[in-house]
Amino acid sequence: MDSSSEPKGRFRQRFAILLLFLIIIGISNYYLRIDLERIRFFLEGFSPWLGALIFAFIYVLATIFLPLSKDILKVVAAVYLGFIFSSLGIWIAEIVNAVLFFHLARYLGRKYVEKRLKGRARAIDEKISSSGFKGILILRLIPLVPYRAMDLLVGLTSFSFIQYFVIVVIGSPLRIMWIQYVLAGVGIGVFKNPALLVNFMAENKLAFIWSTIYLIAVIIVAFRLKFKKRI
Repeated sequence: MDSSSEPKGRFRQRFAILLLFLIIIGISNYYLRIDLERIRFFLEGFSPWLGALIFAFIYVLATIFLPLSKDILKVVAAVYLGFIFSSLGIWIAEIVNAVLFFHLARYLGRKYVEKRLKGRARAIDEKISSSGFKGILILRLIPLVPYRAMDLLVGLTSFSFIQYFVIVVIGSPLRIMWIQYVLAGVGIGVFKNPALLVNFMAENKLAFIWSTIYLIAVIIVAFRLKFKKRI
């Protein structure tokens, strides 16, 4: 048997496992539903600290099997745990998620993607790696950048896991707390009436000011990093 075909088969096998995992996630997300009332009653039976830890566990499971339900869980946690403890739970969960999905991409998908994309994969790798610690940290702060997509994409590159872990730990809290603060003020009704978000910002000047400062600061830092690279 040709020794060169063995690694190739192993790469395909790993990528097939990754693909199967993503398909299972998609099917689970379509057929399974979260009972919000049960989760609410369940969380109310614990202290805020323990509730945050239990919620983190639920959130990790939801991320794996019901990724589209995460936004609903964020609102439920914000309302019943408060923005501080819900932020703590989500922060812990996102650290666990980052570790899982980063390694999932690195050990199951990286070699196959390298073999398939060849030069393009190297170009993507170099682009992300050249962003450096600060560049990826800024991406972690931007609300429009999905955490899971970032975990998987960085995992497919040669970027250091230790560095990415530090980025996740220090770069996630500000964004999480900002979102949970707003959701705690708006409540579950935002799913039926998105206008509640606008009303909340109009009535809560502090939330509006901090939201504006946060978004402007992220944009300014991102543009400064981009400008420095061009120089």
